Amino acid sequence: MPSLTYNNLTDAKKQQILQIAFKEFTLHTYEKASVSNIIKQLGIAKGSFYRYFRNKLDLYTYLVEYATAVRLEKVEHHPPETKAQDFFAFLEDNFVRRIKFEQQYPIYGQFLYNIMRERHSELLGNIMLKTKRNLMQGVIQKVKQFQPQANLRHDLDLPSVAFLIIQIQFGLHDFIVLNKNGVKEEMMRDFSQLPPLEDEEIHKIAKRLVDIVKNGLIPPTSIH
Repeated sequence: MPSLTYNNLTDAKKQQILQIAFKEFTLHTYEKASVSNIIKQLGIAKGSFYRYFRNKLDLYTYLVEYATAVRLEKVEHHPPETKAQDFFAFLEDNFVRRIKFEQQYPIYGQFLYNIMRERHSELLGNIMLKTKRNLMQGVIQKVKQFQPQANLRHDLDLPSVAFLIIQIQFGLHDFIVLNKNGVKEEMMRDFSQLPPLEDEEIHKIAKRLVDIVKNGLIPPTSIH
């Protein structure tokens, strides 16, 4: 975590450090990211940097918490634009906000996307599974909240439902890149870059995915 020295910096200086650090960890894996590169771009002495953060892991941990907090504020904790009693409208709104978050805050979105690819690092632990486990608990609580008034099935296996929703949330980025017409070849190679989308297109993507969650794959006339 950042030191008191870092916290006493001006907001402008802290943002400069954050943006350069986010860029370094977005362009590289944790192992290949270089504190020396960050220090060089900041134009400060190495000793100055280590008065802000103890080491690379300390900096990385702070970046994870910072970016996650911004996304929670903009996506999860934002008042929904939909009726509170409609779980599927709530879910669609959540998907839309996640996509728009990556458009509005690309450096945070790309950094958080890269975290999900840091699999089984000996130093970091399995960040992806730890993150999903925590998020699943949040989704389970949200489903329980909606169940009484949203006409949701009462025999739902909540961990399975939560896992399905989390997988879609994490897969939105890749789904868009894979299905967006006219995506350039270099963008296909770098999945961390989200192609530009119009507002109407974002809503259509979210609506299609939520429709499958809500109605499944079997036509209503086929259900006995």
